Amino acid sequence: MNMPVPPATQTLANRYPGIACDVAVHSYQVSYFNNPNWSAFYAPGAEIREYAESIVEKYKLMPYIKLQHKLIRAEYDEEQGKWLLTFRRPQIAILPTGQHDASANGSGSEHRYEELWILLTCCTLEWGSLVDGVGLKLRGCTNFRGSSAIQVVAALQPKVAQLTNFNVRSKTWISATFSKGPLTALSKDENATNYTYTEEDKTRFKVYNEYRRELERDQHAIFAANWTQNPMSEQARKLFKEDMIRRLAKKPWIVDLILPEFPVACKRLTPGPGYLEALCEDNVDFVPESIKRITPTGIETADGKHRDFDGRDMSFKLPFIGRNGVKLEEKFDPHPRTYLTIAVDGFPNWIMSGGPNSGLASGNLLMTLERIADIEVKKEAVDDFDEYMESYFPKTVFGQKCKSWYKGGKEEGRVVALFPGSSLLYVHALTYPRWEDYNYEPLDRGVKNRFYWLGDGSTKADTFPEVDSSWYLDPKVVDVPPVPE
Repeated sequence: MNMPVPPATQTLANRYPGIACDVAVHSYQVSYFNNPNWSAFYAPGAEIREYAESIVEKYKLMPYIKLQHKLIRAEYDEEQGKWLLTFRRPQIAILPTGQHDASANGSGSEHRYEELWILLTCCTLEWGSLVDGVGLKLRGCTNFRGSSAIQVVAALQPKVAQLTNFNVRSKTWISATFSKGPLTALSKDENATNYTYTEEDKTRFKVYNEYRRELERDQHAIFAANWTQNPMSEQARKLFKEDMIRRLAKKPWIVDLILPEFPVACKRLTPGPGYLEALCEDNVDFVPESIKRITPTGIETADGKHRDFDGRDMSFKLPFIGRNGVKLEEKFDPHPRTYLTIAVDGFPNWIMSGGPNSGLASGNLLMTLERIADIEVKKEAVDDFDEYMESYFPKTVFGQKCKSWYKGGKEEGRVVALFPGSSLLYVHALTYPRWEDYNYEPLDRGVKNRFYWLGDGSTKADTFPEVDSSWYLDPKVVDVPPVPE
């Protein structure tokens, strides 16, 4: 069924009730633009949007951003060494194809808007307006125990007459709050699920950067728990189990239905402040049976029952065509194969940000996205990175048997969403390009000499007096060696 498209003036995605950051928001910033004015430890979604918009405004980026444009075809022209991009706008014919020296894809893993509507349910990624009032007989949340769905349940429970939470996915860990140590220190409460910053806190953040660095270190510290044999993994299992049992004390029968056997973090961890507490309320039904199908009048579960009522797609299907007419989806069959998550052989001057295996289970994702570079990668480099991932994930909790979007919604198989290593390793790997992994093919300008780029032997500083010719003495540039003690 075709669903109405939200008005162009509204945010396209992630507008559901209760939307908020589920990691400490100070770790949800780019490195070069600090915001000392976050309202809470886990800031609401509206503030995150405002933060992104403030970056656009500060760096005057809006003239270069084209909204309501859909890329329908992108093909590499071998002869010209150009990318031919074709866009479409709503209510307007297809725009003329343009030629571009390079192409960068930053659509991420959840870009397939047309396929994300789910009839008569709370599809959290595409949420419209909600009547804010007690008595609304809202039922259903198909994205059960995804981080966004957990926020929806906690936010809606006090506002609706009845809420039914379906178990459409496998069991999962509802983790303790992320960055628990810093949160407890701020709130002076071991059971705190959030903290509202005071004006004194904000003033302190303007002067000191150490608080943000403390949160970053806390995020990086949990990486060891990703290994199956690490004691930290077993410790996390014990703590999370005790916490879930405590929070579900009013309805203890739910514990057996959602407590998993697989390791902590095999699926994406979801802290879910208020979620388990909401399940215990009288106006919330927890249906353990998974959904079999969605009908024109409601939902049918696997046990054959029908209830009348008023996921993520990790296939990375993108309209890019590389050398010799090879489509990107062919390169990603049966699973995506990339070079360090950013490049694909046969696709020159094309880079990818937020694509296959670029996700993180710990650390700072934005930090890694800042370090993306391009040209054309060699097939041998892609093969080697693919082989490395095949050997890496079986040794981690992510490679264990659990149904997760990390594996494209499967219980077993290739992990397609996460980087094979820590976020710190990811940053180091992208900071200094390994040029030997790339092909360099200069455009044919009628000159074959590889040093044609040296030009006439002069630089701008040699020709234009206004250009500083002593730049190498700039204190910001000089690399001062340490003096031995």
